Amino acid sequence: MSRVLRQLVIIPLLALGVALVAYVLIDALPGDPARVVAGAGADAGNVEAVREQLGLDKPAAQRLLEYLGGLLRGDLGTSFQTGRPVLTELLAVFPTTVQLAVVAEVVALTAGLLIGALAALRGGRFASNALMTGSAVAVSLPMFALALLLQLVFAQWLGWLPPSGSGGILSAAIVLPAVTCAIPSAGFVARFARASIAGHLDDEHVRTAVAKGVRPATVGRRHVLRVSYGPLISVAAADLSRLLGGVAIVEVIFSWPGAGKYAYDALVHRDLPALQGALLAITIVVLLTNQFAEIAYRLVDPRIGAHDD
Repeated sequence: MSRVLRQLVIIPLLALGVALVAYVLIDALPGDPARVVAGAGADAGNVEAVREQLGLDKPAAQRLLEYLGGLLRGDLGTSFQTGRPVLTELLAVFPTTVQLAVVAEVVALTAGLLIGALAALRGGRFASNALMTGSAVAVSLPMFALALLLQLVFAQWLGWLPPSGSGGILSAAIVLPAVTCAIPSAGFVARFARASIAGHLDDEHVRTAVAKGVRPATVGRRHVLRVSYGPLISVAAADLSRLLGGVAIVEVIFSWPGAGKYAYDALVHRDLPALQGALLAITIVVLLTNQFAEIAYRLVDPRIGAHDD
């Protein structure tokens, strides 16, 4: 576990580096945040007063040092739009993003494992090729196009589901955004699951079970899937990290009030502290998700950690 501990120590340093780069890039964005906050009709005097109030009149180096000092104290700054602490707002919206990502990943894993297992156990058949072709198409679909298509068909044409909104994991509003996120992920999981399962079909213990007359479904469940769990955990964690980091476009299209939409709104309104805080929070969650996945992988297969300690 020494490698895991080393990586846990490195995560704050990586997050600090990301915060530094994000601050510099966001601060260089075109536009005047003071003008946006003051309003289009404000005169030059009001704009300068707002700039001074927001601290934007200070030199860039001083503002950067104050921002980094605040991070070390756990202070992400104050939102230009609302005047509330960014950390408080992120704690309110981030659970909604996690809800959406987890529901989408559960759907993706369930569908992906089923499709991948069927394709592996029916290798060389038309059904296997059709399943893998479908998974390739799912992976290739642009997220925004898929979101708009599902919204058009199931919300506007058929009227089965709400086109936007929010709610818990059992609400109707989560169905369309979760399915939008899950379809490409299911294709990704299915392709990996097929390769992982097919690679173990010729293992000696699998051939022995088949020779003894064990049912194919039992062989797949007890002997093949069991040895494929480790790599699949890594794939699921990587995909969950991708969802957490790239769910913004889905949240915007479906007006899902998560961290991605929060970051988008901050970008539109030039709310620099909110945008910087959202990017930093997403980065930290992605890093921690990857680290917990590695820990889980090592628990499933202790041989992995034996080479590092």
